Amino acid sequence: MKRIELRIKEDVYQETPAPTKDNPEAFKRKLIKKGAVTKVKPYLEDIRLIGTVINNKGAIAKNFCKVYVRDVGFIVVNHSYEELDQIQELGHRPEQSVGFKKR
Repeated sequence: MKRIELRIKEDVYQETPAPTKDNPEAFKRKLIKKGAVTKVKPYLEDIRLIGTVINNKGAIAKNFCKVYVRDVGFIVVNHSYEELDQIQELGHRPEQSVGFKKR
């Protein structure tokens, strides 16, 4: 099984306890870093769906796409749709020929 490395942009938050009368276990979240790049390495066979991302102007974002990874769900990755589609196509090709050998 092959793995693929994907870059993800995430926001990093710090949680501090902020108890209230209704919820004594409540937390307050403070943004520490916006758009921190992290990496994940799922198996290529676990990628089920690749989709485009629409930006706030209604156009397709060229450097981002949505990926559905089994056991994780949808994630937005910092790769183009065409790049991941090509990698997935190459990864699912059989390494050995299928059928009978010609003499």
